[in-house]
Amino acid sequence: MEQNQGNPMDFQMPRWEEIPDLGLYMDQVVLYVQRACEGLYGTEESRRLLTPAMVNNYVKAGLIPRPSGKKYSREQLAAILMIVQLKGVLSMDMIRLMLGGDGMQALYEMFCERQRGALRAFESSDPLLAATEASIYALACERLLRARQLEQQRAEAEQENAKDTEGRKKR
Repeated sequence: MEQNQGNPMDFQMPRWEEIPDLGLYMDQVVLYVQRACEGLYGTEESRRLLTPAMVNNYVKAGLIPRPSGKKYSREQLAAILMIVQLKGVLSMDMIRLMLGGDGMQALYEMFCERQRGALRAFESSDPLLAATEASIYALACERLLRARQLEQQRAEAEQENAKDTEGRKKR
């Protein structure tokens, strides 16, 4: 995994294949995520990104599945890497919606690709433009996720209605 501690614009998330697949214990997860994010946030800030209590809260909130035998898988690590970066701009409910889509590998790879694109786009931006665009993107993201949530609720309601209708026909 590359550790670019200089310019945050050079930062790259670990590739899917670079994320440990052998199962990490809690302390190892925290250390791994902190080190993986140092190039973007700096050493001090990355130490505040994740604690064992936060990981437990993500499990309780349903953002990541419970560990298997106290060990966290590659899929869970990928989700945690995304969560620590998204939690500054999205609520946990919105992050849960986002993580509930595609398979974790496809979602993580898309996240990394979009992050690289966003970092390149902001390379020459001024701070006011960057802040303005970030606020608009956060708002747009929240609205898109709320629309996804409504669509899921509609689909669930339609399935429930179809079951009720079929149940009445059988009587």
